[in-house]
Amino acid sequence: RASFRITAEGRDYLLDSALMGDGFPESGVEEVLSKALAVTGAELTLNPADIERAIRQVAAMGTKQMFLKITNGLLRAASEDTQFGQTKNILPAKVSGSDAQVWLNADYLTRILKASSGELIIKVGKPQEPVLVKSGDLVALIMPLLCATDPFEDETAIPIPFEQTAPACAVVSSTD
Repeated sequence: RASFRITAEGRDYLLDSALMGDGFPESGVEEVLSKALAVTGAELTLNPADIERAIRQVAAMGTKQMFLKITNGLLRAASEDTQFGQTKNILPAKVSGSDAQVWLNADYLTRILKASSGELIIKVGKPQEPVLVKSGDLVALIMPLLCATDPFEDETAIPIPFEQTAPACAVVSSTD
């Protein structure tokens, strides 16, 4: 077991490794963290319950592979296409930066959610760059899956977030 203290952007980060091999690449870890902190792609701020619901839907399709696509100010999530079908969602999130997309293993997001202390900030850059996830003092990196497909590529529908489609409910009582 090994722990590394890494200083970047004036903050100390603790990297804890359960498995240790000969010549563990400390400088490589520092480089990966520095790159993730410098990502200039998209930055998302979202409620953990929203991403957790999308993760459960991905799992219901019998997969752990989750696609996140940030485009036109929207965050879309999808599973890979499996024998059970495919899930596609638009998640409520505050989105800034440029368009980006990435495939992730949803198990890693689940682990981060369990350790998180509130809303998540997710930074996504190029598809092969690590994804940075922050929540309070927690800083985590997720290495992306190398998949070339985009589940939304051939989509012709106009995406409308659920909040914009749900009608307001009113209770009407009658005393007739």
